[in-house]
Amino acid sequence: MLAPPNQGSQLAGDVAANPLFRWFYGPAGRELASASRGPAPPAAFAVIAGTRSRALTNPTSWTAGRRFPPGVANDGTITVAETRLDGMADFTCVDATHTWIMNDARVHLLVLRCLRDGRF
Repeated sequence: MLAPPNQGSQLAGDVAANPLFRWFYGPAGRELASASRGPAPPAAFAVIAGTRSRALTNPTSWTAGRRFPPGVANDGTITVAETRLDGMADFTCVDATHTWIMNDARVHLLVLRCLRDGRF
């Protein structure tokens, strides 16, 4: 899983009342805002979280993402803590933003290692 909001999203909860947010994100946005915990997948899984909280290429990080308190690890969209889920085979963080974590070369290597070895 790449930067999944497994614990919901505090940021979505903070802006859920905004009509523009509700229009753009619809039912999925309301679900994220509820801070409901996602179910564990039926197969082995691991999580990679991002820790780059600010980047020009991640609009959320320089708009709503500025709401995160100092010292709270986040990827500009969700906190690292919100990515965790019981039953993970492994967990790691990379210096990447939420929006572009899937394009990070380190993430590609970590995913391949996890698929091969079951761990990062």
